[in-house]
Amino acid sequence: MVKEVSAKRYAQAIFTIAIDTNSIERWETDLATIEEILTHKDLLDILDSPQIPRSSKIHVIGELLGNSVSELAINLITLLALDNIAHIIKNIKLDFLKLLDEHRGITRGTLISAVSMNPSQTSKIGQLLSDRIGNPVELTAQINPAIIGGFLAKIGDKVIDGSIKTKLSEMRRQIIKQV
Repeated sequence: MVKEVSAKRYAQAIFTIAIDTNSIERWETDLATIEEILTHKDLLDILDSPQIPRSSKIHVIGELLGNSVSELAINLITLLALDNIAHIIKNIKLDFLKLLDEHRGITRGTLISAVSMNPSQTSKIGQLLSDRIGNPVELTAQINPAIIGGFLAKIGDKVIDGSIKTKLSEMRRQIIKQV
């Protein structure tokens, strides 16, 4: 729990800096670059280890990131590494992207269907949902054969259930109720 709170605070600070310095896209790229580099478990273990000297961590970060990210981004990962919490960079990035979506007025959701949908279908459903909630919607597609057909859309705490499975369940309840 403490690590999540820390990630959110770091993300909020980064977002504030990005807005103030008009460097949102740069931070978005920098965080993605750092996250990609830190997918190597051995490197992450080194940066998170309290047994590794601080000077070694700073040297490793300088060698790996060099000029590929901004100085502020290097300062961020250095600070995290010196506190042995470099592993929270993924959560920092996710929280930063949530703040960015909120700033841009974008709502993210999940579209679940029984079979794969083509991009045109996903786009049409996304547009319908955008019209319904009043914000642009970006959908992530998932496949779940258990819903039989139709789709299930999850946006925030809202669920729009247009699945065949639910319709069949409702029909079954009505038939049982009449009997």
